[in-house]
Amino acid sequence: MIIDKIIHECRSCESQTIIKNGFSPSGKQKYICKHCGYNGVINPQQGYSEEEIEDTLLPSEEEDILELEEVCSFVKERKNKKWLWVALCRRTRQVVAYIIGDRSERSCRELWEVIPEKYKNLHSYSDFWDAYRKILPVGTHRSVGKESGETNHIERWNNTLRQSLGRYTRKTLSFSKSEFFHYVVTHLFVRKYNLSKNIIK
Repeated sequence: MIIDKIIHECRSCESQTIIKNGFSPSGKQKYICKHCGYNGVINPQQGYSEEEIEDTLLPSEEEDILELEEVCSFVKERKNKKWLWVALCRRTRQVVAYIIGDRSERSCRELWEVIPEKYKNLHSYSDFWDAYRKILPVGTHRSVGKESGETNHIERWNNTLRQSLGRYTRKTLSFSKSEFFHYVVTHLFVRKYNLSKNIIK
């Protein structure tokens, strides 16, 4: 007889030193990690998929403009930096796409790949971070300084983000203890924010 042995890992630190620790309100087995202290279920249901971000968007228009920016945070320790890359529609003020990664050209490419096709032919503005110049189309993208006013709306959105989520505030004592929950909290905020902008006055 062949018996398959399933080895569980901690969602936070990937350690295998976890033990059962009761049940969640929905009846799922909970575990606690002896290494980092994470307490929760192994495979929690995220509740929202990436597609749901696009589902919250208002229809794009031919003259729409995208503003792009990257915001720094960290997980567990300050040297473990995580960058939130955002593409914002100037007219609707909605986030049309975002990714969490490092500050590399690869992450910029990932952002470009998740921008809905109907938004990719629009004109866009960003700061002078070199990754934008290498990844975004030369014909429709411009790198500008803050004094130009072309990125005012994404800068304002950054303030909204920082006021709503302490983990994105500069010089904060708040931080995410795991990458999983860092993503979940950010995703929920973006979705709620987009839904609040679903009616243009």
